[in-house]
Amino acid sequence: MHPEGLLGIWSASQMIEARHVVEGARQGDPTCLALLREEAAYLGAGFTSLIHLFSPERIIMGGGVSQAFDLMIDDIHAVIRRDATEPFVPGDL
Repeated sequence: MHPEGLLGIWSASQMIEARHVVEGARQGDPTCLALLREEAAYLGAGFTSLIHLFSPERIIMGGGVSQAFDLMIDDIHAVIRRDATEPFVPGDL
């Protein structure tokens, strides 16, 4: 965490939670944006595994980090397109 970044500043007065990362990313903080890119890579890998295991029509994402889905969707889809085997790549990605 960079002390001069938003998370560094906020950590002086409060416990940092996922919502802070989302808020910082929406404000353009580079550390927060990097953390969301990393999270998107993990989610993309996890979703790819779910697609391979269950071949679902849809994956529903919930929880606090889902509030930043709009910031992560492109990176999540890129991982799925890259890693999913051909028969499992959804046509609408």
